[in-house]
Amino acid sequence: MKQKGFVSVIFVVLAVVLAGIIMYLTLIKKVDAPANDNPIMQEPIKVGCDFDKDTRIKTINTFVDSWLEFEKKVVERPVLGSTVWGKPNYYQFIGNNRILINFEDGHVALASVIEYRCEKDNAIGFSNLEIFNDFPFNEVRWNSLYSKYGNKDYGVYSYTKSIFKGGKIIQYNDWTEVPENLFIWYPKGY
Repeated sequence: MKQKGFVSVIFVVLAVVLAGIIMYLTLIKKVDAPANDNPIMQEPIKVGCDFDKDTRIKTINTFVDSWLEFEKKVVERPVLGSTVWGKPNYYQFIGNNRILINFEDGHVALASVIEYRCEKDNAIGFSNLEIFNDFPFNEVRWNSLYSKYGNKDYGVYSYTKSIFKGGKIIQYNDWTEVPENLFIWYPKGY
């Protein structure tokens, strides 16, 4: 008789455990697996006028299209017979909706920090924050300007259509991102 009671207790315990497992599986919420298990491979959120190469080139082209109007607002005027500043040769995105540009009149080269607004992924309202007549910069000067106007979390992206590299002038068909810092003077070139 004692053995019969013991078996009954085991059946009751097993029934309670089984009922608990069934309730747990029934009540637990199913969690859908994410669409992409590798978050590194997810598409970046496309926001702003300078988040990737294509939008930066679009911003450069928009600025180039508005250059003749913008150039008239540059207080310092060209010298030795020039009446307008030539279009910028170098662009460097430094964050905070700002670009460093350089321009010249054939004799004098200047640099400027340009700020713009971004509306619906289009750069508009270009304004000149400061002009520098000591272009190209040494590393200390460039770092000082970058600290003042740039965003260290953004990075630096330089674009040009030509560069002096390895003793040769290299021409590009369109605005091309280059790894060199075009705003720092290197006596021997890149």
